[in-house]
Amino acid sequence: MTKKNQKIHVGSVKDFKNNTSRKFEYLQDKEKKEGVVIRWKDEFHAYENLCQHLALSLDLEDNDFFDYSEKFLVCKTHGAFYEPDTGKCVAGPPIGKSLVDLKVSIEGKELFVEISHDN
Repeated sequence: MTKKNQKIHVGSVKDFKNNTSRKFEYLQDKEKKEGVVIRWKDEFHAYENLCQHLALSLDLEDNDFFDYSEKFLVCKTHGAFYEPDTGKCVAGPPIGKSLVDLKVSIEGKELFVEISHDN
């Protein structure tokens, strides 16, 4: 089976200040999913918005992913802390597991997330 990629436009680079996030929806293999793109330390990262402990969104629908110190992404249900640049859980129930990473690309001044699909 071959893979197809879909590019999802998530905004202009200038719309993202450091330690900000934006959620987006996408279809992957006919399943509706939610992702989040973040800008942290002037770099962009994107993940599936799904805690690795239980299948719940990290932010509980308020688009607030960072902890109070803005050093970690946090699951508001379990208190799990994830590194913003790797998605790895460093504290909480799913310690050692990682968020599902999504590929980010910049074309000109626009930001995209690339989603892989099975044919």
